[in-house]
Amino acid sequence: MSSKDETDRLVRVEQEAERLRRKLRLLGEREGQSMFSVANTPAMTIAQGHGKSIAGLNIAYLVVDAELHVIEMNRKMAELIGTKNRTQKLKATISNIDTIPWAPQIFTTLLEDARISGGQTSHEVSYQSVDGAKHVRFCAVWVGNSGTVTAEDLTRQHRLTRAFERYVSPAVVEKMSAGEQDFLRTERRHLTILYADLRGFTSMCEHAEVEVVEEMLNEFFSAATESIDRFEGTVDKFVGDQVMALFGAPLPYNDHHLRGLLTALDLIKRHDAIQTGWKERGWPDAGLGIGLASGEVLVGNFGSERRLQYTVLGHTANVAARLCGSAKAGEILLPHTMAAEIHATASRLRESSERAMLLPEFKFKNAGELNLKGVSEPVKVARVALEE
Repeated sequence: MSSKDETDRLVRVEQEAERLRRKLRLLGEREGQSMFSVANTPAMTIAQGHGKSIAGLNIAYLVVDAELHVIEMNRKMAELIGTKNRTQKLKATISNIDTIPWAPQIFTTLLEDARISGGQTSHEVSYQSVDGAKHVRFCAVWVGNSGTVTAEDLTRQHRLTRAFERYVSPAVVEKMSAGEQDFLRTERRHLTILYADLRGFTSMCEHAEVEVVEEMLNEFFSAATESIDRFEGTVDKFVGDQVMALFGAPLPYNDHHLRGLLTALDLIKRHDAIQTGWKERGWPDAGLGIGLASGEVLVGNFGSERRLQYTVLGHTANVAARLCGSAKAGEILLPHTMAAEIHATASRLRESSERAMLLPEFKFKNAGELNLKGVSEPVKVARVALEE
């Protein structure tokens, strides 16, 4: 090997070693303070010319030149690094401002990595503040002779995920994170409630093998969760062989009553397939009855300090539960008033060629009046029938 080749090799080794030292330094100085993990890189847009901007609101950013001098910084980034006058930091080297206590040398590390790789790099940092855990995602990109670093506060997204990941799908959590609404607040809301449970399952449990009962319940609950997620509902709870779901909370939907019905229809279809499998395995038969109701309820997190439950309180929940108890296997019961609302909404949607194919054919049949426990007056009830 020639002297020049050896020199080049040593330079490359030293560059890689320096890169690793920066990362180790970043991790080591923060050990015991917070967590550090690779995160997905958010979409960023760099405008042409001297003025560079980041697509999206509430994102801190700064831009550096080829010598790592700061040439642009927005107000949010100035606040993040702890300076009131951002113009004072312009032309400063990045190392002079790369002193965030809970993320030391984060700018230098990401910018150098982005410049070497010619792409984007990102890290998510979590740390403890007086207001609790905070989460910030840093992302760097290098284009030509300049680099850009963004910092996005993900604290709200993390709190929503922790609070609702047990109840709703990741897609719903993502939609919640995109808005500004306080979903953790208790409030009155007009929404739809679904109850579904297995007929004769309780008595069956007294004689069936434990493994069979476990597998049957798991298959039922899995199917129920898939149906609820499909129409962006909320799994309120599983109790025994019963599932309770909400539509219109935490995310509000004007068509929550239709979403509830479509979920019920989808779940009946899924359960028919499940029952076929149970029969093939020689397991007991357990039909599914469903009750729906729409109305105003109190929705929020209720419970103790140690355990909170996102749920609803009110007359509507009682009506849905009682209708579920009255439904026969394969039957969906709901109040006449709710059936009328669904019919009107479905008719409007069927007039739109874009969404007409999404709706299954169904009709409502009169199921008479029922005296429901805890309900002062008889309820006029409709039964859902699929059109062949």
